[in-house]
Amino acid sequence: MPGKDKTEGRMGKELDKGGGVATDITERKGAEEGQRKALAEALHATHALRESDEPLSNIAESMSSSPQQAVRHPG
Repeated sequence: MPGKDKTEGRMGKELDKGGGVATDITERKGAEEGQRKALAEALHATHALRESDEPLSNIAESMSSSPQQAVRHPG
């Protein structure tokens, strides 16, 4: 709310001095940080998967464009 003096105390607790109400946001802050970390890990895994998939995609593409070259016959 406008005009209220809010300060962040120890352990992430937000204190609202204007109305005399203290709200502990520690759990919410921890959950938000956990979500940020999970998103970063998911993005990293997606990037790694795309990189590892690229050589396989190139092989499959070359096989479909020229199947005669992809299969080598003995002799």
